[in-house]
Amino acid sequence: MIHVTIAMHGMLAQSLIESIEMLVGDQQGVSAFTLCPEDDAAVFRAEIATDIVAARDRDEEIIALTDILAGTPFNSVCAVEGCAEFIHVTGVNLPVALGIVANREGRRARELVDEALEDAPSSLLDVTGFGQRARSSPREGSDDDE
Repeated sequence: MIHVTIAMHGMLAQSLIESIEMLVGDQQGVSAFTLCPEDDAAVFRAEIATDIVAARDRDEEIIALTDILAGTPFNSVCAVEGCAEFIHVTGVNLPVALGIVANREGRRARELVDEALEDAPSSLLDVTGFGQRARSSPREGSDDDE
């Protein structure tokens, strides 16, 4: 099994997991680490290290997901790179996290991450006017298209 460690600012990590579970059901082997303004960065880093080392000790492949390049969650994950071998992806959004977390069964970590990186650009789109175009286009099967 692939273990996923998600470390992000505010409640984003926990919210990502909750959103993923709302879409595809309960997910095992996923940990959320939230960093709020009042939190101690050293404690945050130690909690992440404990999670990653525990996954390593269970012989699981590990993927770490963070939100912002060079932010405290990113730096905290980088600081534990010597504890275990894992893949670290930053700049993560819900579609990327969903693709990784929901598709772990029978897959390799590197394969999932490569696929996520390939698909990531398609998860960010300028859809200005999309709603207006959808409302003005005749719907298939409606009387409006005759």
